[in-house]
Amino acid sequence: MVLRENLTQEHFKDRSAVVVVGGDGTYFGTACFIHDKLPVLGIRASPDSEGGHMKLSFDDYLPRFEDFVAGKYRTSEKVRIEGKVMGNGSKADVATNDLYMGDMLSTGYFRHRIEYGSMWTKRQGASGVLVSTYDGQEGWYNNNYNLPQEARFSSEDKENLRFRLVSPKRMGTYEPEVRFGIIRPGEVLRVQSYMIETGWASFDGAKRLHPRGRAFEFNRGSITEVRHSDHPLSVVEFD
Repeated sequence: MVLRENLTQEHFKDRSAVVVVGGDGTYFGTACFIHDKLPVLGIRASPDSEGGHMKLSFDDYLPRFEDFVAGKYRTSEKVRIEGKVMGNGSKADVATNDLYMGDMLSTGYFRHRIEYGSMWTKRQGASGVLVSTYDGQEGWYNNNYNLPQEARFSSEDKENLRFRLVSPKRMGTYEPEVRFGIIRPGEVLRVQSYMIETGWASFDGAKRLHPRGRAFEFNRGSITEVRHSDHPLSVVEFD
């Protein structure tokens, strides 16, 4: 057993499975170390834990956990996001739910442009750009009452990523050119930052002072490339 803050890549070598006990934050902080097909089982630690990805509750997990130990389970591969921040050195990570690029407080003005469909937009404004997986859409992506229907995930999007602007903003008289879109397998979204000092790229909601540093500076001249990860997450499921 290893506490979340003490995890290193070494803990995942020569393992047959991973069991995560906690909430979604613990789940995300563990999943980012997994780059192979290790089965992952999540157990919610308490009724107060936010555990949308946790398949079992700590109150009644034992029968299913015994099935898990006996190998009576199946796995499904969940799409993940790969983001590579290029600028002052390259930094890369994976996200299970979402990747946010924008103002560090998500309430300011994020000056940026987007390459989507092989064409760069003009410089445009928003609080940020949010990319989500199908399974992560309820985390933040859908948390917008004004989100157009055509920007929402459909049942046909399970293998796709979607992106949208967070609080689109006008630059003078210029409205944002691209507000949302789909990233299909093999496609790449590029976002270029024009921020002076408060731009950040955050994986799965990581904070600026996250102990593993999953929130990276994303300021003027930096470009983040976003695509499907080559390493989907193998999630344990029961019949």
